[in-house]
Amino acid sequence: MAFVYEVVKEEDRELFNSFVPSRKANRNTMWVVDRERNIYSFWIGGNVREYIDVYFLAWNDLNIYTYTETKMYRETIGGQKVHIWIKRILLPDILKNDSEKIQKIVDMIRDILQKQFESQIVFEEIAIPTFREEE
Repeated sequence: MAFVYEVVKEEDRELFNSFVPSRKANRNTMWVVDRERNIYSFWIGGNVREYIDVYFLAWNDLNIYTYTETKMYRETIGGQKVHIWIKRILLPDILKNDSEKIQKIVDMIRDILQKQFESQIVFEEIAIPTFREEE
């Protein structure tokens, strides 16, 4: 199954609410999911003045945070382009020595952002992932 950008269904709200305690789903909450691969991703906050957004990604038992800067530009030909700077990717410490899985996650983040924005995306920067001890 491919990624789907959708409203969090009533039957999925408990699952959504379990990921980030400070973020609760309502009837307008959106997320990007791939249920077959057990992948769930959604926006959890940001700073409007600095164009910073924070996204949460759950993949199996891994919790991943991505910090982005996003700017939209209207192009004279071809419509609108979204320019994204991935400023930080914060991974669980357990992945520190698994370069194959790290690359898979970075590719997944790119695919998720592409699905969410449904526009032509230009990735201006993709940070080298950093690590944190699991909670």
